[in-house]
Amino acid sequence: MDAFYYWRNFEQDMKAGLPGYFKSTSDKLQILADGQPEFIWVFKTPQGRKGHLQVLGRLHWRDAPTKGFRKEAGYFYIHYDAAHPKSELFTDSGTDAALDVTTTWASRHFQQMRTANFNGAHGQEALRGQPLKELEAQARGFQKRPVVVVVPGGEAVKAA
Repeated sequence: MDAFYYWRNFEQDMKAGLPGYFKSTSDKLQILADGQPEFIWVFKTPQGRKGHLQVLGRLHWRDAPTKGFRKEAGYFYIHYDAAHPKSELFTDSGTDAALDVTTTWASRHFQQMRTANFNGAHGQEALRGQPLKELEAQARGFQKRPVVVVVPGGEAVKAA
């Protein structure tokens, strides 16, 4: 099992340095974390492309929070390791053709999520079976880059 996460604040989080977790008031994140997904697949609506969906990449799931993490009351969390070698962003997933394929895939498998505009718990779902296989096949065709690069000495820095 993997997890689908609609990353509403992608650009903001990238600029802020990736917190290593997603939080929500919905217990759906806890349910997803309890399923121990291998990856969290992240999606967003590209600017100016209402009605379309872009798969941004996949983040390696982490079973424990990063150092310094502070849990806030009333929130549920799912953690990821942006520095993991298998965490990757898709550099060409925003082309018209890629957007069409991803949007069609989401419409076929997650129509309720799209209808709800991916708000709150409607932006979080388990990925398994045929939908996951189709997404993995789609992702094989994308160019990839690391989310972060670990430099000698163990320090993680955002990839350019």
